[in-house]
Amino acid sequence: MADRWGEIELGKLMSEYVPGPNPTEDELKTFAKFDEIVISDFTGPENHLYGPLCRVINSVLGPSMTCKDTSEFPEESRTRKRKKNKTPASKEEKLQDEHAFRFKPDLSIFRTSADAQYALTDKDKKGSTQTKERLQHAGRTSWHAAIALGEGKTSIKDTPFRTGNGGPLLRDTKDAHETRGQMAQYAAELMLRQHRQHVFFVSFFQDTMRIIRWDRNGALVSTPFNYKENPEMLWLFFYRIKKMNDEALGFDTTVRPAEAEKIEEMKAYVSDYVKNEQNPEKLKSYVKKIFEDDWPIFRMDVPDGDGLKHVYIGKHLAGHRSTTGRATRGYIAYDPAYLDTETGETGPRLVFAKDTWRPDTDKIHPEIEVYSKLHAANVPNIATLISGGDVVANGNTQRTRTQEVLDNFLPRIHYRILFKEIGRPLDTYRESLEMIQFIGDAIEAHEAAWLLAGVLHRDVSEGNILINDTPEGGSSRPKAFLNDWDLCKYRDEIDDEATQIYRSGTWRYMSALLLNYHTKRQVVSDDLESFIHVVIILVLRHHDHSLSRRSDLLKYMEDYYDHYDRSVEGHHLGSLKKRDMFLTKSLGFKVLHNPNLALFVRSLVNLCHKHYNALDFDKFQEPTRQLPAEPKVFPDSDVAKESVVEHHIPRPDADDEPNVEPPRGQENVENQVLRTHNSLLQLFRGAPLWSVNEDTLEKWLKDKQEQDAFRNMYAESRGPQASLFCSSTLTTSNTQINDSTSANTAAERSDSKGKKRSMLSEDSVEPEAPSVKRSRKSHGPSLLAGPSSVNDGVFMISRSEDQSE
Repeated sequence: MADRWGEIELGKLMSEYVPGPNPTEDELKTFAKFDEIVISDFTGPENHLYGPLCRVINSVLGPSMTCKDTSEFPEESRTRKRKKNKTPASKEEKLQDEHAFRFKPDLSIFRTSADAQYALTDKDKKGSTQTKERLQHAGRTSWHAAIALGEGKTSIKDTPFRTGNGGPLLRDTKDAHETRGQMAQYAAELMLRQHRQHVFFVSFFQDTMRIIRWDRNGALVSTPFNYKENPEMLWLFFYRIKKMNDEALGFDTTVRPAEAEKIEEMKAYVSDYVKNEQNPEKLKSYVKKIFEDDWPIFRMDVPDGDGLKHVYIGKHLAGHRSTTGRATRGYIAYDPAYLDTETGETGPRLVFAKDTWRPDTDKIHPEIEVYSKLHAANVPNIATLISGGDVVANGNTQRTRTQEVLDNFLPRIHYRILFKEIGRPLDTYRESLEMIQFIGDAIEAHEAAWLLAGVLHRDVSEGNILINDTPEGGSSRPKAFLNDWDLCKYRDEIDDEATQIYRSGTWRYMSALLLNYHTKRQVVSDDLESFIHVVIILVLRHHDHSLSRRSDLLKYMEDYYDHYDRSVEGHHLGSLKKRDMFLTKSLGFKVLHNPNLALFVRSLVNLCHKHYNALDFDKFQEPTRQLPAEPKVFPDSDVAKESVVEHHIPRPDADDEPNVEPPRGQENVENQVLRTHNSLLQLFRGAPLWSVNEDTLEKWLKDKQEQDAFRNMYAESRGPQASLFCSSTLTTSNTQINDSTSANTAAERSDSKGKKRSMLSEDSVEPEAPSVKRSRKSHGPSLLAGPSSVNDGVFMISRSEDQSE
């Protein structure tokens, strides 16, 4: 997110973005100075500065607020809480604790409270190595309670910003990148844990300080001031922090602590829901997470026509550790007054709430408008809209403001929407055949949306295909629905040319052509290719294959799916290996122990191969790649598994792989089998019949591995930072039920024609914070006839982008 930091003159920041009164002369006399700091403190360990800073800041904040040194004590972990209760922590919880342990901002501002979450116990103090002076200002990190944060450095190599006059704001060194990444992580964590419009932050280097204001479009960074020699600006900033109301501090005032009686009512309803044997068992585990980790319960206002609907939420089931972009969060919400439009009856119900920041442009359709269009055309397998709209507080629509300085970005508007269905993640399917049936459901929705409503989804990904355990219409099985239509375009908009360096969609799942030819328009075939990539990635995650060594699987994902370059024009480009996979029908791995699944995947690759070889690549503008000094990939989820080593197949180095020349000079429209949905749907709907055909080679096997092969793979391979930059689509919970994470986003430009990511697989990545890392026709006569009649051949696919077109 290098282009998401904007420098602003200190006086302008204070006058326009930090509202409030000035202290009186009498008040100024009570504020402390930094007399005890000596020159050596500025070049020694940075923690030498924390005590004096806390002392001076608290002389301004007290008694209603306090500044604490939280650099030693992380938020109390689940492991620690479980030890108190003498219950074991799961492996997943221990990994989350490791994540939490790294998150300890140097300074945290809290409201003073008798039961303060930041307070240290006597045991904490006894085990601390801090001096008595530091301990009197020490506190425990609390992401639910912090109001503002601070991070400091005393070494020049670590400082994130320019130290002298003139030149770029951002220092371009590895250590500077890591420090900015660290600050971005802290701001993102605070914005994930709380309901915020913006966050204030201070960054100090030796005796200078900068004030930072974060919102969903980036960070405004003040010019520096010397807080030791001239503490008046520090005093003014923290004085105004103390005087601000919640809205000025950046809190979303449409979300407030729930009334005690409503919390008890909600708990009783959830308890009854879990006990009810008629409710889907797989959903119950997600419903329980509402109250996980003692998460506060809030009342959330959702636009409902000319009024408001009040729903109650706890912990998000989907969210992103990203400072910029849509910042979509999903909640299972308790609606005490749900209106059943069929019966006219009103009563309590669990629904799904989506909270996001949409780009403010007439070229991007609000999701309520899209759903109204889809339902009017009777498109099947989509979510049912209840209510929603732009979030308004005290008569003002909540908008970002960073674009006022970084004027090449679209404003973002806070947006909220409710759905009737609570979908569970696609990756909770039971077996490969069920996975294929669910993705087939989503393809049916995609086809109907295009043919009946003239809507192209443009963000097909694993996270946007959800399972509905209680479908209406008398279905004998659970069905999937295609979700997150907020990146869509209408039929009459498809011919608009891509003009920006960013693409719309989820990086991993985007078509190889979109990722490699920046002027190509996104059409139906690109979305259909994305469905194929969903299959391939799920196979890699949950089924036996030849990439059994973790290092091989990681390299495959980086080479084919996560690879990232720039062209000399600045466009983001994906991996050529992903394209060449379809040109050569070379998948790069083998599916093991499930002949039907292996044949199905080969058939998908063959279908893509047939389509690619019917194209004229001369129609696509070939970019000139400007490769980075080190290969970069979009880091993805913390996922991995232990697999059998005997199936290890060494992969050749990139230099040993042949160059593939795509077809040029002629095209065969008839063989462009992905121009329509027919061939792909036939394959998905025909595959279930293979197990009952007399000529079948094998029945479909129940071979799904519950251990996700990607789990922790990226974290373990790249170190502790990597798990913070996880793709939404590769986590234990997704979209409507999703716990994904993402790197900092690179979002829409002001003249953008496209959009960003969707509901809960999110956001595009700008490589910034801790090193962010890029035919022959052969097709059987009948895809419905079963495996014996399908020749080798047919299609394939990619991660999450917040890009504009």
